[in-house]
Amino acid sequence: MFPQDLHIHTTYSANDSYVSPLQTIALVAAVRHAQILGISDHFENLVSGMFETYEAEIRQAGLKLGVEVDG
Repeated sequence: MFPQDLHIHTTYSANDSYVSPLQTIALVAAVRHAQILGISDHFENLVSGMFETYEAEIRQAGLKLGVEVDG
């Protein structure tokens, strides 16, 4: 097991060709390949109302949610 993986993308990362259709939040939470996980999805093309769904899925997986805003 790795100590940390702080740059994981899920299927919520829009237009990321490196993300497998199987790479869901639930899968990332279940696999636990690292002691500390950091999901860092991209939301450039997130449709209205989708963040609430994303937030619910994160919390349902037992993960904490934080948002980074760059100026």
